[in-house]
Amino acid sequence: MLIKKENQVVTIEVHQFCDFTTRETDALAALRSTVDFGVPPYVWASPVDRPTRVLLWKNGELVGHAGVLERTIRVGTDEHHVAGLYSVMARPDVRGLGYGSMVVRRAAEVAEATMPDARHIVLVCLESKVSFYERLGWNRLDAPVRFDQPDGHRLLEIVTMARPIGSAAWPSGDVDLHGLPW
Repeated sequence: MLIKKENQVVTIEVHQFCDFTTRETDALAALRSTVDFGVPPYVWASPVDRPTRVLLWKNGELVGHAGVLERTIRVGTDEHHVAGLYSVMARPDVRGLGYGSMVVRRAAEVAEATMPDARHIVLVCLESKVSFYERLGWNRLDAPVRFDQPDGHRLLEIVTMARPIGSAAWPSGDVDLHGLPW
């Protein structure tokens, strides 16, 4: 997808992590080195379990990234199929210019188009990022969220948010991510 923005050439590409070339791998490592996620030191899902990546390039440089995955979680006593949004990042010098919103919107479109069983898109984030995601249609989950770690089942210490796909209402009950966080 090619976008013209402020006399800049912006492209948004969707890749599978297993198909990354050296260009994508090196660019993602460089972008990641500019971002302080500030999240607790959890063991996160591996790249193999987080396959789909949305890359936003500005004039040939990677300035934004978001990933999407599929997961069946438990909410209350029922299984619930979701898309997970993860590793959203924008290079610090382009923050506030709309690139983060573009990459998140495109990642949501990819989830909706390629994950037909998912009824919501779920993400975890820091409190400082909540207003950004609320502007894009996500809502904070009030229920406790649990997840797996090598030392056992733990309670998530950061915010969990969800956005419906279509008109699906979020079910009630405690949430279990059924695996490592993404």
